[in-house]
Amino acid sequence: MRELRQKVGNERNTWVLLQYTALAWSRRGFSLRVPGIIQSLKKNGARCAVVFHDVEGYYGNRLVDRIRRAAQLHSMGEAMRLADFSILTVPAEKIPWIGRISRNVVFIPVGANLPSPETAWSQEKDRAKNLPAVAVFSLSGNRAGAEKVESIAQTVRYAAECTGVLRLFVIGRHSESSGSQLKEKLMGTSVQVTIHGVLSAEEVVQKLGASDVLLFTKGPISSRRSSAIAGIACALPVIAGEGWETGAPITEPASCLYPKPPEMNSDRRCWAS
Repeated sequence: MRELRQKVGNERNTWVLLQYTALAWSRRGFSLRVPGIIQSLKKNGARCAVVFHDVEGYYGNRLVDRIRRAAQLHSMGEAMRLADFSILTVPAEKIPWIGRISRNVVFIPVGANLPSPETAWSQEKDRAKNLPAVAVFSLSGNRAGAEKVESIAQTVRYAAECTGVLRLFVIGRHSESSGSQLKEKLMGTSVQVTIHGVLSAEEVVQKLGASDVLLFTKGPISSRRSSAIAGIACALPVIAGEGWETGAPITEPASCLYPKPPEMNSDRRCWAS
C-alpha cells in the first residue's frame, strides 16, 4: 500500500483498477479492507474503478456465515459508493443490494478467456464408436466439489439411461481429484469417464470442440461464469440451472433454460436443464 500510494502521489488523477472478489481480500472472506483502500487511494489523488466479479454474499446459515455475508454486502456497498466507476459482471437489476447507489455503473459480461474459440465451430466431433460426448469444464474443490460430483453423476447417469452409452470428458481445475470420484460413482453404468486434467487454453478449445454438449454444475449459469461461457464461445449447447443471476445475454434467443430433466431439443440445438 505504501508503494501504491507513492505511485499515485507522483501522478495526480491516476486511475486504479481494483478487482473485488471476497477471498482475494481476506482468507476467510471478510473483505472489510476494500473501502478503506479506496478511500486511501482517493485521498492521494487517484481515481478508482472497481470490477465486482463477486456480486453476492456467501451463503450459509451459521452465525459466522451471516456475519461474513453482512460484512461482504457492507464492503461492496461502500466500495460502489466510494468508487468513481463500477463494473459489474451481472446486470445491475439482478443485484438486490445495489438499490439507489448505482451511479457510474456499467455491465460487462465475462468472456471465455480462450484463444480463437471460433476454431471449434467447424471442428469435427470426436465420433469414437459414434458415442456422444459430454464435457465438464472446471470443478469446485472441497465440500462444494463433492456435491457437484454427485450432481454430475446423477445427471449423466440419467442421460445414459435415456440415450445409451456416452462419454464424459472432465477438464480443468480439480478434474483429477473429482474425476476419480466420478469414475467411482459411475462404475457399472454405461458412462465412459475420461479425465484430461488442466490443459492449455488451446487444448481446452480442442476438447470442447470435440464434445457434443457442456454440462455446467458450478451453480446457476450467469454472465460471470467463464467456464460456462467457454462452452457457448465454442458453439456448444450448455446444460445449466437457472438462478437469480441468470439474465441477458445468457437468456437471449440462441440459448434455452428449462426446469425439466435433460432431453435433447433438436429444433433449438439445446439440451433442456
